[in-house]
Amino acid sequence: VSVPEFVLKFRKFHMGKSLKKQLSVPFNKRKIHKSALVFSDQSVSTSELLKTSFSKEWLLMQRNSFIYVFKIVQGIIVALVASTVFLRTRLHEDTEEDGQVYLGALIFIMIANMFNGFAEATLTLARLPVFYKHRDFLFYRPWHFTLPNVLLKVPMALLESIIWVVITYYLIGFSPEASRFFKHLLIVFLIQQAAGGLFRLVAGLCRTVVVTNTAGSLALLIIFVMGGFILPRGCNSKMAGMGLLVFTSYVCIHCSCCQ
Repeated sequence: VSVPEFVLKFRKFHMGKSLKKQLSVPFNKRKIHKSALVFSDQSVSTSELLKTSFSKEWLLMQRNSFIYVFKIVQGIIVALVASTVFLRTRLHEDTEEDGQVYLGALIFIMIANMFNGFAEATLTLARLPVFYKHRDFLFYRPWHFTLPNVLLKVPMALLESIIWVVITYYLIGFSPEASRFFKHLLIVFLIQQAAGGLFRLVAGLCRTVVVTNTAGSLALLIIFVMGGFILPRGCNSKMAGMGLLVFTSYVCIHCSCCQ
């Protein structure tokens, strides 16, 4: 029996006629139970979704605790190496060469903390397939996933920044004032946050390991080149040296004293 013939026979049958008569009358929505209708994409409240996302992120951080412990140990070793390279109880600040030493210490601190963000790219790439599946199934909105992921990484980044600054600041010989110590700590912490956000963004846009590593390296290269730390070779300008002491980033433009 073909499908059209079966449909025709069913409509002529008394059950088909009864069903057609029932469906011809519009249904009164006031009689339906309120739980049977869905008025939102979310099945639970925003607070419950955030609570669940925070619990999930905390569980994943506990499972990946080896990565965070390894990053802390790596930071301690790199900080000790940097301290021995620039080992001095108090850096001199009289000549242009002294300013170059300051510059070398500052740019090494920036590079070391920026490269810590590569771990965030790897972790984000590993979670992207599950994230897109949950998003397509309307389990939660993207910001429900992103907000706990960012906030729970803040204490870890703050701990790494404190360890780095405590080891390097006075061994390298920066200015001993407490106010400048905490300003330096704040800058290192913000660099770590910027690096983590940058590599999470790159991983979310690229979605593959090869493209993410390439784009992340290119982004770091652009940041280093445009960061204001590059000086022309053979610059003998005393003003450039003084500028390095006053500002953490200084661009020396080719002028008459450099030619």
